[in-house]
Amino acid sequence: MSAFSQSSSRPKRLRDYGAFQTDVSSLDTITTTTIQPQVASLLPGHAGKRFPALTLPSRKPLKQSDTVRDAFRLRVQNVITHKWLELLIRIFVTTVLLVYVLKSLSWQTILAAIAHMYPDTIVIGLIIGSSGIVLSSYQWRVLLRAQHIHFDLADLIKLYFIGITVSHFLPTGFGGDAFKCFYVGRKSHNGIGATTATVMCRVTGFASMIIFVLPMMILRRQSFPFLLILAFMLLCLLGCTAIVGMFMLGFLLPTFSKNRWARHRFFLRLTNVGTALHKSAFMPRPICGAVLYGTVFWLVAILNCYVYANALGIHEHLVFYFLAVPLVALIASLPLSLNGFGLREGAFVYILSFVHVPSSAALLLVFVLDLQMLFFALVGGCIYLTLGDQKSKALLKRNY
Repeated sequence: MSAFSQSSSRPKRLRDYGAFQTDVSSLDTITTTTIQPQVASLLPGHAGKRFPALTLPSRKPLKQSDTVRDAFRLRVQNVITHKWLELLIRIFVTTVLLVYVLKSLSWQTILAAIAHMYPDTIVIGLIIGSSGIVLSSYQWRVLLRAQHIHFDLADLIKLYFIGITVSHFLPTGFGGDAFKCFYVGRKSHNGIGATTATVMCRVTGFASMIIFVLPMMILRRQSFPFLLILAFMLLCLLGCTAIVGMFMLGFLLPTFSKNRWARHRFFLRLTNVGTALHKSAFMPRPICGAVLYGTVFWLVAILNCYVYANALGIHEHLVFYFLAVPLVALIASLPLSLNGFGLREGAFVYILSFVHVPSSAALLLVFVLDLQMLFFALVGGCIYLTLGDQKSKALLKRNY
């Protein structure tokens, strides 16, 4: 009997592995049985396990030929289906806050103030704001590369602009970060890595803000009102508690995986975020780079606000904005309204009142900053609309 017909015998020679044979059909099935489990793990039914719930709202993965529009459509459909109650609450809160804050500001005052702004000041503000987007894209790129996800910087900048468009023009509570995470995860077939990079963008940005603001608060504490310092410290404490809580949940929830409550969508998302934080703790070099980019970003954001404030006649010292801008960002990030609308305006009015800035002037400043973001959102919309044309041109170039 031939040695190849005995599946129980252990292969010892090169001929046993098929070397020097013209007919491979007579090979032993021992190699076939070892390959079968690997093939089964790559079947479409198992693809869902490769993506966490945070980045996989649909069972249909994006193909290589799919565009940003497909990711946009799938993600929006999931948000509207599963979060309609939260969406309605946020829309209501946003509407009430905007009506309450903007009722004291006349459109004639807004138009007159914008008309008296120097064009070079507007250009400088746009350049500073655009540099902030580039810095954020660099920060995101560093963290994506740590997860073995390689995107061109130009593509990440485009996705960042489109994310701003999603946050401003889509009243679904579906933020730009969620869209960018979803698209990159599907396109790279690494949903966990995309989730980790997106979460760490927020965490490193928060850490860089604390590193940037605390020394200034210690050295120039007489320049800041006590209530603003207290509010900033409490919000930072809340943020640190949330990060540590998610980190601990990443450890504890897997031990309760047999319980029914631990398999709820909310706890699964917290587990994914905690796991992402745990994995990122072993990547000190990318984290240090991301914190460095984040620190420069906060300096750019403060300069951006300072330039527009001076253009509108608010001549407050630059040091004051080192606390005011991060504090407004913390308040606007609270999950109470859509994209922070209403919260941001109210926070600016309250904070600038400590330096005796009229509410109309404070609202005018935040309105100009919102106009800048609206301009970036329009740029992102143009990029989004031209994606299909770029794909068609690429196909024509390939075929002809």
